[in-house]
Amino acid sequence: MINSCLAKWTLRSALHAILACLLCGACSAQMFIRPGIANTRDIPVVEVQGASVKTNPDLQALLDEALRAVKDKNYRIAVKFLDKVLEASGDSLTASDANKTIFSMNDHVEKLIAELPADALGIYRITADATAREILNSPGDEVTRLTQITTFYFASSLGDDAALRLGSIYLDRYDFPGALRVLNKIVDVHPDPSVEMDKVHASIAICHAFMGDPERATEAIRAGSAIDSDSSSIRIVKGTVKDLQLESTESSALAEWKMPLGDDSRLAAMPSLPASAYNVDQACIFQYYVEPIKSFIKRPDTVGKILVGKDASKSGSAYTNKTEKEIIKAWRMGSHSTDNMSASQLKVAKHEEKEVWRPAGELLFDKKHIYFKAPGDLLAFDRSKIPVTAEDAGKLVKPHQIRDFCDWRSLWRNLFEVESNIRTFSTFGGGFGRRTTVKRPALDLTIKMLYFDDRIHHQMAIQGDHVYSVEGKLFDTRRSLKPPKTRRSSRDLAVRRTRSNFLTAYDAETGRMLWRLPRVSRAESPSYELAKYNKLDIEETVKKEEDDWLTDGGIMGAPLKFADILIVPVNLSGQIHLYGVDPKQEGKTLWTCFLTDDPETGAVANSPINMSIDGSDLLVSCGTGVVFLIDPSTGKVRFAKRYSRFGKPLMQRNSFRSNSPVDYDGWSSDSILANGREIICFCSDTKTINGIDRNTGEDIWQTALSPLGPKVDYIIGAWNRKLYLGGNHTVVAIDLDAQGYIAWGGQTHFGDNEISYGRGMVTPEGVFVPVGNSIWRFSLDGDKGRAKVLNQVEVSLGTEAPVGNLYSDGERIWVRGACRLYALAPKTWDTQSDPKNEQ
Repeated sequence: MINSCLAKWTLRSALHAILACLLCGACSAQMFIRPGIANTRDIPVVEVQGASVKTNPDLQALLDEALRAVKDKNYRIAVKFLDKVLEASGDSLTASDANKTIFSMNDHVEKLIAELPADALGIYRITADATAREILNSPGDEVTRLTQITTFYFASSLGDDAALRLGSIYLDRYDFPGALRVLNKIVDVHPDPSVEMDKVHASIAICHAFMGDPERATEAIRAGSAIDSDSSSIRIVKGTVKDLQLESTESSALAEWKMPLGDDSRLAAMPSLPASAYNVDQACIFQYYVEPIKSFIKRPDTVGKILVGKDASKSGSAYTNKTEKEIIKAWRMGSHSTDNMSASQLKVAKHEEKEVWRPAGELLFDKKHIYFKAPGDLLAFDRSKIPVTAEDAGKLVKPHQIRDFCDWRSLWRNLFEVESNIRTFSTFGGGFGRRTTVKRPALDLTIKMLYFDDRIHHQMAIQGDHVYSVEGKLFDTRRSLKPPKTRRSSRDLAVRRTRSNFLTAYDAETGRMLWRLPRVSRAESPSYELAKYNKLDIEETVKKEEDDWLTDGGIMGAPLKFADILIVPVNLSGQIHLYGVDPKQEGKTLWTCFLTDDPETGAVANSPINMSIDGSDLLVSCGTGVVFLIDPSTGKVRFAKRYSRFGKPLMQRNSFRSNSPVDYDGWSSDSILANGREIICFCSDTKTINGIDRNTGEDIWQTALSPLGPKVDYIIGAWNRKLYLGGNHTVVAIDLDAQGYIAWGGQTHFGDNEISYGRGMVTPEGVFVPVGNSIWRFSLDGDKGRAKVLNQVEVSLGTEAPVGNLYSDGERIWVRGACRLYALAPKTWDTQSDPKNEQ
C-alpha cells in the first residue's frame, strides 16, 4: 500500500517547499487572516444571524443520564443509554468550539464509549463485537461493511482492524482525506488498538504529505519512530515527505464540461484552443436564439431560430426584436457602463459599488453534444455539425433548420415563473445586489430574473449517460402547481427560498425523458403513470410512493454522483435537505439528510447550492452561514462549520431588528472546494474566502475581498495549483499551495469605460475574460505580482449585446449570451454590411 502510493510522488522545488512551510497554518496557534481592502463606497454592514442546525436536546438528556450512570458505576444502564443514543442519533449534531463547529452526535458518542472504564467497555463489547462480526461476514460491498463498523461500532474489538483495512482501501484509491479520517480514529479514539501502530502512523504521514502538509507528516513519522525505531514502513516514508507531492490533478484540462465549474471537484480548466481562436479577431458563425417577449409564460412558440455564416455575424438589428433590445440596453446599464452618462451621473457611478449583471445560463458539453438550455426547453447540438470556420459555414446548404444541427430537444416545455415570495422581496429593493442612484432602463422582473438572476433555474449536469436539468412547470399546469398567495408586509420579509421546480433526467444520447423529481400524483404531471393510478387502492399506492420518492419541494442546484448514488439539494418549505437517490430506479430515495433551515434574516434567493466531492467527502455550502462536510454514501453529517455573515438591512436603521431581512452582496454563487487538507468556502452571504481544516473544522485562514480594490465575486477556473477569480473590473489568481495568498492581479484592468459583462474561462493558453465587445487573454502566471495581458481580440456577435459567458470545447470559443448561443470563428469578412441588402 505504502509503496504504491510513493510511486505517485514527484519532486517539487525546494523553494516551493520552503514557501509552503512558511505559510503553513499548522505552525500558527491562530487563524491566518489576510486583510483585504474594503470598498470605501460601501455603507456600513452588520453581522447577521446564521441558520440553525439539527441538534436534539432529548438525545443530550440521554447522554447526561449515561454519564451519571458511569459516575455511579452502573455500567449496564450507562451502556444501555449510549446504545439508545447511537441508534437514534441519525443526522443529529452536537455543538462545540463556542458553537461554531458542530460535530456528528454519532462521533461524539463513539468517543464517550471509547473513554469508558474497562469494565463498562467490556459490557458494551458483548453485543457490539457480535454485531460488528456479523456485519463483517455479511455479503455485499466491502467498503460499505467496513464503513458501517467504523461508524457505529468503532469502539468494538474489531473497530481498529476495520479502520486500518478501510484506510488501506482509501489509500489505494488515492482518497487521502478519507484514509486520514479513519486512520486518525485509530490513534485518537480507539481505546486499545491491536493493529501495528507504526504502520498506521506511516500511512498517516503519507496522507499528510499528499495533502500538502509536510509538518504534520513529519510529526506522524516521529510518532511512528517512537513506537518502533526499526519499522520498515517508517523507513520507506522518512526523509521524503517534505520534497514529494502528488502530481497536480489541475494540470490537465477537461475534455468534457459536465457541470458548473467543470466536474465534481470544481477545480478545472477547459480544453486547449487552437491559436486561431484567440490570436485574431473573432466573428459569430453560428447562432441559436428564441426571441424574448415580455409575456413569456403565454408564449405560443418556443421553436427558436438558427443563423449560420454571414447571417450570424451581420444580423445587427435585423434579427433582434424590441424586447431583446431592451434587455441588451439594461444589461449594459445594469453594470453601470459610463457611456452616455452625464457628468453628475458619472460622478455618482464612480463612488458606487457596481451591480453585477451576467447571463445566468450555463453551457455543458461532452464528446458528442453541446447542451444549451433555452427559455422553453433543452437542446443537444451535435458538435460535429457545427461549423468551425467561416469556410465550413459557407458550404452549408440553405435554408438552415434546427434539425440540421440539433440531435434532440426536450418535449417538456419549461416554464419560468418568479416565485411569489421572491417577487415580494424584490419589490422592497432586495435580492438583486446593490441599489444605486444611476437610472437604468426599466426591465420586466420576470425577464431580468430569467436571463440574469436565477442561476438555480439554469442548472444542469451530465452524470454518466444521463443529462440532468433543473426545470420549471408545465405551461398548461401553472395554475395547479402555483404556490398559494400570501400577504406580506415590509416587516415580514424573511425570504424562504421555496421552489416549485423539477429535476429531470434525460438519456444523453437520445434525449428520452427517463424520470423526474419530485414525483407527483397528478394526471397532468410527466411523472404520472396511468396504469398505476387506475388501481383501486390509489391512496395506498400514493402513500408508498411518498415513502420511496421525493414528492414535494424544489431543487436547489445541479446534482452530483458518488458511486451509484445521485445527490440532490432540495428545499422543503424553507428547510434545506440532501437526497441520495438511485438514478437506476427513477430517483428512488436511498437516504435523506437535513442540513439547515433558511434563517429569518434570509439568504440570496437565486444562488444555487453548489456541492463538490473529493474522495469520500461531500462538501456543501447553503448560503445560510453554515457549511457542511458529509459522508456521501450515507448522508451522515461529519461536521458543520459556522462563518460570519454580513449584509445591509433592507429597512431603515431605526426599524432594523435581528431577524429583519438582509441584502447580501457576497459571491455570485455558493461554492465550496477541497484543497488538500483545506476546505475553501465562497459564500453568497459574505465577502471573504474562508479556509477550514477538513478533518477538525478549525479555521486556517481567511482572505477578505476585494483584495486590492476592485471586487471579485465568481470563480473563473483552476490550473496548475492556481485558482482564478473574476469581477466586473479585475482578475485575481490565488495560490492553492499558500493559503489564500494572492499570486497576482487585483488592480483595475479594464479602464473606466470597459466592463466585463460575463463569466470568463481558463484554458492552458491563459485566462480569457469577456470585456465589452472583446475578449482579453491574461497570462496564467502573471508578471511580478501583477496581471499580464497577452492580447485582446474584438468579437462581432451580430447583435448589440456585449460578450457574455465564455466556454471552450477545444475547437472554438462559445459564448452564452443572455438569450442566445454563439459559436465563434476567425473573422474573415466585413461585418458592417446589412444582411437585408444581401438578401
